[in-house]
Amino acid sequence: GELLDYYGVARGERLRSWRNGLDRTQRHMAELAKVAQPTLSYYENGKRSIPFAVVQSYASELNVSLDLLTAVTYEEAVASGMVTSA
Repeated sequence: GELLDYYGVARGERLRSWRNGLDRTQRHMAELAKVAQPTLSYYENGKRSIPFAVVQSYASELNVSLDLLTAVTYEEAVASGMVTSA
């Protein structure tokens, strides 16, 4: 099953949301994180635990704090005014 946090939302779902919202491809993010694209897909789809280094690479590339990246989806952040849409 999916790896859920205490809010019941998959962490991978949040990463995918931010990646898509800020118009990055899975291939691009996989290269930055130094993992194979299929592996990144497993992370985003909750099939495998996400290493901290991968989360850090998302935060760095997307220019988003680790706290925000792991707390809410991109859509939630835009709706609440935490970020402006790209």
